Amino acid sequence: MAENRINREQTTRETTTRKQAWRRPETLPAPKEEPGYGYRWIRVATQGQVDATNVSSKLREGWEPVKAVDHPEITVVTVEQEKFRDNVVIGGLMLCKAPIEMVNERNDYYNQQNESQINSVDNSTRKIPIASNYGTAIFNGDLVQYTSDGTIIITTMQNNTSAVAGIIGVFVGCSYTDPNTNQLTFRQSYPGSIVASDIEAFVIDNPNQLYKVVNVTGSTANGATTGLLPLAKSRATTVSCNAELVLNTGVVASGNSRMGVFINNVTSILPITVVDVVPDTVDSSGNFTEFVVKLTTGYHRYTHTVGV
Repeated sequence: MAENRINREQTTRETTTRKQAWRRPETLPAPKEEPGYGYRWIRVATQGQVDATNVSSKLREGWEPVKAVDHPEITVVTVEQEKFRDNVVIGGLMLCKAPIEMVNERNDYYNQQNESQINSVDNSTRKIPIASNYGTAIFNGDLVQYTSDGTIIITTMQNNTSAVAGIIGVFVGCSYTDPNTNQLTFRQSYPGSIVASDIEAFVIDNPNQLYKVVNVTGSTANGATTGLLPLAKSRATTVSCNAELVLNTGVVASGNSRMGVFINNVTSILPITVVDVVPDTVDSSGNFTEFVVKLTTGYHRYTHTVGV
């Protein structure tokens, strides 16, 4: 009977003892926070080399390295740098703390910076629809134009010698609900033939916007739309001239445009006006391969008196 009682007591203890739940190990464990402080991990080393510049910068900003003895809940097996042996260092990152007021001020500052950048992008671009199942790919940097139904397509203008309404600006990305995943998708380029009712292009539509573009060999007038190479020209023979738009299929891997211009030293009415050279592209002869351009007045939809 005594043996049965012992077995029952042991069974009862095993049943009532709380089992410890498994927890996924964290690469950077969260410290037990001290009231009034915020915490972050500071990079102290890269590939085994101490990053003294980054550490000094963060210390001047107000971050204070915490002591390992103050955080026994964080297990550190090895000390990676003798200099930080008393601190909590994992994978080249050192745990630091700062007064919560300073942390909040810092976060507010960077949030405002991010918001300003987002607003800048929103203010310089406009969302314009692309028709469902439009079959031609549009790449980041391609000129696009309006159609009569209010959607956009990649421009078909090349060396038009008379101003034609339609060009609305430069394509810089798009969004749509992917018909295969039903997920909202953002892309740098439009791949073509997407069946969706919510395809929106992000377009820089300012008619006075300046762009950097490559001057290329040949022109669309003689069919040279593939295999084009940069063509260097002097400032004297290009600035204030007009140029032909050279259409070319973009790069699928990067999503970037391969459109260029052909500056033929003419003053005829053409879609592109050369404003300046790009100094960084000067060669040993003093010529340039890239130029600052804008749409010629009358070619942009907002500066043309006739509708589409």
